[in-house]
Amino acid sequence: MLSDEALIEAVEIINEAKEAAGRQPAEIPEKADKKEKKLLREENEKIEIAKIVMDELNIFDTEYGKTRVENAKKICEAGLNGYLDSFTLTKAQAKAMPKATDTEKERRRTALMQVSNFKAAKKAVKKYFPNGIKEFDSSVFHTLFEQEDEAERKIADVLSVLKEAKENKDSATAAQLKKELKALRFEQAKTKERIKEATNKNSVYYRASKPYQDAKKLLIQKENYQHLDEILSLYEKTVTA
Repeated sequence: MLSDEALIEAVEIINEAKEAAGRQPAEIPEKADKKEKKLLREENEKIEIAKIVMDELNIFDTEYGKTRVENAKKICEAGLNGYLDSFTLTKAQAKAMPKATDTEKERRRTALMQVSNFKAAKKAVKKYFPNGIKEFDSSVFHTLFEQEDEAERKIADVLSVLKEAKENKDSATAAQLKKELKALRFEQAKTKERIKEATNKNSVYYRASKPYQDAKKLLIQKENYQHLDEILSLYEKTVTA
């Protein structure tokens, strides 16, 4: 949930974007001085950015946005182990999409990327998940990183005491500490290996499930944008009351 300060800032940014997006970029006179040209360029840049912001906020009101949402729904409804069969767009179809404007080019790039992601996902599933995709529990990293930090702290403590033992010429204590240090470093190496193994598993799961995860994110984004409109409406009513 946004704080009051963050909400006010968001409202101001969006309202500024709405206002700027309604203006047209100004022509920059050749005879204008450097200061005036700089101001006009900055204003034009602000207008262009505002239009991009508004296009993004209104994306789900367009036919393109609605189509993406419908496709995302089909993917999510098919589930993690069925979504690959719900995608029918081919690379040839994506490449045939119009690219006359910046918006069309971006949509075409998105479609091509989606085709590429699905291709990579199918390859990963076939190789690593022939019996179905198993979700990766990323919470394992929290435990492993804690173990790694704990090992580093223990090693640092033993090294400190070992240094003191050497300075005091306490060979018996030093020998015992060296054994402890060897054991700790062995455990540290095992933890690092487990982190590497978990990272590889997470990478494979990410490739196999990315289109599915992207579809879920798109639906969440749409939901958030709907709530944003509600929040803005409530805020504006509060301000004008």
